[in-house]
Order: sequence, then structure tokens, then C-alpha cells
Amino acid sequence: MKPIALVACAAALSACTSVNPQIPVPVSEQLARICQFEPLAHTAFVVLAQQAALSPQLIAAESNAHLVVTRICADPPTDAATALAAASAAYADVLAAQSLAQKEI
Repeated sequence: MKPIALVACAAALSACTSVNPQIPVPVSEQLARICQFEPLAHTAFVVLAQQAALSPQLIAAESNAHLVVTRICADPPTDAATALAAASAAYADVLAAQSLAQKEI
């Protein structure tokens, strides 16, 4: 039941994103999507990490990537292209960690 509660909390929190009006709409929408879905991917990784003995390096890499996305989403910089590139790369790292964790289960 605990993993389900974590996913439900992540889904609820992911709706709490704000869009910076200074960022052009297409980039802003892409960034908003990352800010919406990354918490769910992070929560899924955390659930997987609780089920398997994952390497400390993988856990640290995923955690760092999650922090990058969290910081960008909390306060997007005015350079939209750089923000989107950094958030996209970090989100890809979270998804890659999640994929590796699934293979270890």
C-alpha cells in the first residue's frame, strides 16, 4: 500500500507547477510537462529502490538529477533554452536510473 500512496502523493504534487510568463509558450509548455511528469518518475524510482538493493552510485545519480529538475521547476531561469535543456537532460537521467533499477529487480 505504501508504494501506491507515494505515487498518489507524487501525482497530486505534480499538479502544483507554475509556468513562468516570461518564457515563450512552446518552451514553457515543454518545461511544464517535465515538471509535471518528473516527480512521478522519481517516485517510481524510489519505490523500485525500496524493493531492490541498488548501487549507491545509481541512487545518488538519480537523486542529483531529481534535484536539478526540482530546482529548475521551482524557479525557472529566464534563459528558456538553457532551462529546458538542463531539465530535459536531468529528466532523461531519472528515466535511465529508473530503467536500470527495473532491470535489477
